[in-house]
Amino acid sequence: MSVAPNPAVVFAMTATGLAAARSLHRRGVTVYGVDSKRWEVGHRSTELRRPPFGFEPPGAELAAAVAAWAGTQPGPPVLVPADDPACEFLSAQHRLLRRSCLLTDGYRPEIAPVLVDKRTFYRRCLDLGVDLPRTLFLDEAGALEPRLAGLRFPVILKPAHGYRWRRRFHGAKVLEVGSRDDLLRALETLGDDGPGMTVQEVVPGPEREIFVCAAYFRADGTPQAAFTARKTRQYPPRFGSGSLLRSEWQAEVARLSLDLVGRLGYAGICGTEYKPDPRDGRWKLIEVNPRPTLWFSLCRAAGCDVVYHAYRDLVGRPLEPQIGRQRDGVRWQYLLRDLLSLGRYLREGSAGGRELLEALSPWRKDEAIASLRDPGATLYYPLYGFRQWRAHARGEDTGP
Repeated sequence: MSVAPNPAVVFAMTATGLAAARSLHRRGVTVYGVDSKRWEVGHRSTELRRPPFGFEPPGAELAAAVAAWAGTQPGPPVLVPADDPACEFLSAQHRLLRRSCLLTDGYRPEIAPVLVDKRTFYRRCLDLGVDLPRTLFLDEAGALEPRLAGLRFPVILKPAHGYRWRRRFHGAKVLEVGSRDDLLRALETLGDDGPGMTVQEVVPGPEREIFVCAAYFRADGTPQAAFTARKTRQYPPRFGSGSLLRSEWQAEVARLSLDLVGRLGYAGICGTEYKPDPRDGRWKLIEVNPRPTLWFSLCRAAGCDVVYHAYRDLVGRPLEPQIGRQRDGVRWQYLLRDLLSLGRYLREGSAGGRELLEALSPWRKDEAIASLRDPGATLYYPLYGFRQWRAHARGEDTGP
């Protein structure tokens, strides 16, 4: 396989960053991985290279180092963020980096923060008439208690920036509360952090009702690739990141996703999440991420490689649009996390032998980290899982 002249730089060496890197490396692209956390799994991968700025924290110094290094490469490097801090970094340094690197228009300072900050994003969605679970903003003026009238419990408390919340709550993305009194007590406990939260009703139904969509939009707003899948389990259960997904084309979720992202004016890679609300029969938007997400290697395994579409478009060699052209029934699993979630459901009696066999079966499955083509990451996987567990116990952010 010939080597592409434009290298790629993936920011965040979590399993998410590893998935994005593999999509490009396996197409002949030289991929460099950047993350200031030295223990992240991507640093052990044999499919990535380490640039001279591999462990610098995101900021002006890193941006200057990337820009200087880019001038020594055979072609302008493509920059791919794989977590929210990386998105914020590319947005803040967009003017400098775009002079010598290739990155999508979606990381312009006036666009990316709208999607990364949940409060700003949900307000924008309400302005556009998007179907959301009922949402209250705690930073609005006026007394809170009158606004709680008619709120259906349970509800979840969401921070503006989820990765900062995970540092405080040992990996949890949200806080679920079951009653009005519990909500008021939780807000009292949060203290000064409370006004930065949103309160959102929980859409009833099991995790397997959730669908996700991966898409890529060109700079002119044209969707270039779209892929959908059904969630089976999450870690942590109920309100975590996907741990077991299955490729399944869902035309309505794809339509809603492409319409929403187009109206937001975003161009680049994104992942959306929807869940049908049995109370009114409408699909409710759960979230949008302006970057690859944890399960994106499923796109590659099912024949719709969204990350590679983005790379080819940015280097001026776009592929034919690929929307809905995917292989259904391919599974993706983050094995260690999925077994932890499954263990909880087995203890509760909501899962049994069938689910256990599916979790352990290798048939038509792509794994988040383990791969025969990447012995470095695979051998490190058990130690990495232990390191993440210990980080959760200490209240550290372990990323998606």
